Amino acid sequence: MRIFIGSKEVAGIFTFLYLGFKELGIDTSIFLPEQHIYKYQDVQKSQIEKILSQIYRHIYQKRKLKIVRVIGYSIYSFIKFWIHLFYFPYILFRYDVFIFSSGETFFWGYDLPIFRFFGKKVIAVFTGSDTRPVYINPYLHGTSPRILVQKAKWQKRLLQKLERNNVICINNPPTAIFHSKPYIKWLKIGIPVKRESGKKVAVTRLETVPQRVVEILHSPSNTGIKGSKHILKAMEKIQAEYQDENKKELKFTLLKGVPNHKVVDYIQGSDFMIDQLFSDTPMAVFASEAAYFGKPSVVAGTYAKDILQHYKPEDIPPSLYILPEQLENAIKKIIEDDTFRLELSQAAQKFVQEKWSLTEVAKKYLRIINDDIPNDWWSDPNNDLTDMYPIGEEEVVLPIIQKIIDQYGIAALQISDKPYLEKRILERVKKFTKR
Repeated sequence: MRIFIGSKEVAGIFTFLYLGFKELGIDTSIFLPEQHIYKYQDVQKSQIEKILSQIYRHIYQKRKLKIVRVIGYSIYSFIKFWIHLFYFPYILFRYDVFIFSSGETFFWGYDLPIFRFFGKKVIAVFTGSDTRPVYINPYLHGTSPRILVQKAKWQKRLLQKLERNNVICINNPPTAIFHSKPYIKWLKIGIPVKRESGKKVAVTRLETVPQRVVEILHSPSNTGIKGSKHILKAMEKIQAEYQDENKKELKFTLLKGVPNHKVVDYIQGSDFMIDQLFSDTPMAVFASEAAYFGKPSVVAGTYAKDILQHYKPEDIPPSLYILPEQLENAIKKIIEDDTFRLELSQAAQKFVQEKWSLTEVAKKYLRIINDDIPNDWWSDPNNDLTDMYPIGEEEVVLPIIQKIIDQYGIAALQISDKPYLEKRILERVKKFTKR
């Protein structure tokens, strides 16, 4: 069996999946020509990848002016298209299994019938923003109703192409709103986590003496999406309280725009992380990296109230996963309660080492490839989704949805195939507008 992984990186997930397969002795190739902005662990690139990577970096990634970036990316995409076209027959017949990040195939899904005809197994792995409805993610996609309607339509069409061609999809229930057919739940598979060096448990001093200095790290990839302004406001208030009342000394670090290896260095020198305010998973990549080193994370998101509808407790990675309005109290708890912080640290580290190691995650993919998929891995989007979970404040997201409905009709939300969910979203919008 030969496996192909492509063709863009998302926070190191696909590189580590590749390494997991290699550790299991599986013949695997990876094609990731676009260098990630935060430079996650790299693997040996083919000559074609190196050429594409340099083109991508010099004519697109390093450019500041928007028009220059648009032109640069168009040139890069044109070159990549012809390389794909030339090598597609070779790749098609060499590999048995294709794993595509964000469901992005070589030719935008138009090659899926070819894979199907030749009996190739295709797996599409989604990581959040790729399928999350754009209109509930304004910090990434903007607030223009016209553009959001177009993007939502594109998201829905991509998933329809994949599902029509029997592609196995891996997604998380909160971001699977546009799915029509059952998919495999994200946390049942997990994020492959690996680090070569560093402290494995750097909080052991808590076992012997109370800790007087607590170091806290927040490292957002996007300050809007991560809710950083609210996190900073909460920390300012808490720090002021601790100075006035002569409590523990707090050292808070905001880290932005640095390579991943630098983030890892800061993780090892911190006591706990504040990940994000609008997360629809209790442990994304940053929190999983921290867990590897025995560092717990505070993670907030409205999905915290519903996660047990979709997952068993043993499937949920240990973090302090709370509702956004509980952020300040959660931070105070993890600062004050040394025993709680230590226990959460140890539980998080044990979870990622035992369930989310490179080989354990790769073994789960092998079960999918071999059609050995447990029933409880599946989720039915037509029955399991009861609400939406915005990546942003309600006062920002709900008026956008109202504008879309007013200008383009309820069908523009692309959820008419889920009447209950459509009704629920309408109720939330109407309730908000009556305030």
